[in-house]
Amino acid sequence: MSLSNPLEMDVNGGITKYCFKKINGSIDSVILHGLDRHMNDDMYVNLMITASERADLGWCTFNDRGHGTDPTWVRHKDGLTGWQRSCDDMIELCRKLKIEKFIAGGQSMGCATSVEVAMRAADKIRALVLMRPPTIWECRSYSKGRLRLAASRTSDPIKQKAYLEASETNFSFTPEELQANLSTIPTLILAIPNDKVHPMESAERIHSLLPNNSKLVVAETEEAAASEWPAVIEQFLKNVATSHKL
Repeated sequence: MSLSNPLEMDVNGGITKYCFKKINGSIDSVILHGLDRHMNDDMYVNLMITASERADLGWCTFNDRGHGTDPTWVRHKDGLTGWQRSCDDMIELCRKLKIEKFIAGGQSMGCATSVEVAMRAADKIRALVLMRPPTIWECRSYSKGRLRLAASRTSDPIKQKAYLEASETNFSFTPEELQANLSTIPTLILAIPNDKVHPMESAERIHSLLPNNSKLVVAETEEAAASEWPAVIEQFLKNVATSHKL
C-alpha cells in the first residue's frame, strides 16, 4: 500500500488516516511520526517501514490528530490529550485492525506514544523501537517555552493547538513505574548527540532504567542515522521475531 493513498477510519471520535502492508498475512510493526510531521513526511517512519519489510514483517502507520496534508482536529471522545490521547488512538486503531500483538515504534512524539502504549497494554507489545526520545519527566519543562513560541509563530490554528498540547504533555508514569513494567520487553533506543529537542539524556535515562532488555545505538548525525539505522532496526526486528532477544 502506498503512503500517498491512505485509508480512513473513525478512531475515538476522530477520522484517522492510516496505511498498512501485511506480510505473511500479518501486521507486526505499528509506527507513529513525530510532532509537526506526518506519515508521508517523516524520515524515521520510512526507516522503520524499510527495516520491517527487510525483516519480512508487515507494518502499519497513521497520522496523529492535527497532522497530515489536510489536518483536522476532533476532540477525543474521552477528552484525552497529548501522548495519552495518541496512545489511546494507537491502541484503538490496532483493535479495529485486529492487530493483537505488535512492535510499537516511532520518533519523538511517536516514541513517547509507543512507551505510553507499552505501559498501558504491555501484553500487546512484542518490542519497542524508540527513535529520538523527546524531553521527558522533570526535563520536559525545558521544551515548554520552545513549543509555546512555535505556537505563537504559526498562523495555522491546528498546528497551534498541536504545539500547545505538546507543551503540556509528559509521561503519565514515573521512572520507577517504567522500570517495573517494561523490564521484559525488548527495547531498541536510537539517538543522535547534540540534539537539544531530543537530548541524549532522555535516551540514556530510558536505557539505564532497562539495563537488561534495552540496547542504545547512537548515530553521530541525522545523515548517519538515515544510513545506519535501517540495518540496526532490521536486525533488532529479526532477533525479536525469532528469539525475542536483543
